[in-house]
Amino acid sequence: MKEKKSRVQKASSDVFFYFSVFYIFTFFFAVIYHVYLSYFFIPFFSDISDSCFKKMMRRSFLFFFFFFINFLSIFFHLPLKRFIYYSINFQSMKTKRIIPCLDLVLDENCGRVVKGVGFVDLKDAGDPIEFAKKYEKQGADELVFLDITASVQGRETLLNVIQKAAKEISIPFTIGGGISSIDAAQRNLEAGASKVSINTAGVKNPDFIAEAVKKFGGDKIVIAIDCKRNDDLSVSDKHVFEENGKKFWYDVVIMGGNEGTGIDVIDWAKKVETLGVSEILLTSKDYDGVCDGYDIIATRAVADAVSIPVIASGGVGTIEHMIDGVLEGHADAVLAASIFHFDKYTVGQVKEEFKKKGILVKS
Repeated sequence: MKEKKSRVQKASSDVFFYFSVFYIFTFFFAVIYHVYLSYFFIPFFSDISDSCFKKMMRRSFLFFFFFFINFLSIFFHLPLKRFIYYSINFQSMKTKRIIPCLDLVLDENCGRVVKGVGFVDLKDAGDPIEFAKKYEKQGADELVFLDITASVQGRETLLNVIQKAAKEISIPFTIGGGISSIDAAQRNLEAGASKVSINTAGVKNPDFIAEAVKKFGGDKIVIAIDCKRNDDLSVSDKHVFEENGKKFWYDVVIMGGNEGTGIDVIDWAKKVETLGVSEILLTSKDYDGVCDGYDIIATRAVADAVSIPVIASGGVGTIEHMIDGVLEGHADAVLAASIFHFDKYTVGQVKEEFKKKGILVKS
């Protein structure tokens, strides 16, 4: 299967090609020109005027300069290409994070990792602590534990999972699901979580987000935003997008994606930024679990609308999808579940492919 290139990747390759062609031509021109100079002029330097000699030497210097650049391009092929790549896409110069996600449900063993499609049809994937240890060994930058039924069931998150994870792994991890009060957030942080993710409770009461930021600091608070495409264009003041002739806007959904709110996702993202949170975890319900890639339109729209980091989530099926999340979606971090849980790829393999594309990642 032919590898698909993003627009930025193609642009960087095209620019590098044209630069290389330019250098090759200037190399040959430099050689021919200096052969011409040495054959016709060098024996007669004493017979030409000073101004003519200076003009000739200026031109000679110019071609020597192009020759030197061409010489460097041969020996520094990759660095030059990366320089052009970074010049075109500054976004890729920022270090990107690879984050495995563990969706949790309560069972007789007090917590299992599951994976579904569109937040439903959940299938058991395994023990969360074993997954966490495996991903740390593979080089994951962070982990996210999402208790996806806590809000629907009206309970708090699985504290026992957090406590075990804190003892077994050393990388940062975020816990989300059922964080509906300051006390709940505090219990999760005290249990060992690096950050807590607020979703449903924050949409219902934005003051809760502001209070959490004030008490724990913005670096401890992540806002999870679940969104879904809505083709009802009768409502006003929405950011409307179009794809394949269909127009739509993104509705913020809560309660595990089961309830629409009528809130535009761009407006909500801007709102939570003003409340002082550290980052946004954005998931498209339409794309979650289908393995066709992130919803690039939603990811890019939110990432471009705010200055805080945005984590792309929902829909990864290949490493190329994660690369597109960064280059096309402008995400600061990419989150995936299925491709890691079922050993399709390792975190290390993802990072190697990122490096090949010139995207900076932690070693």
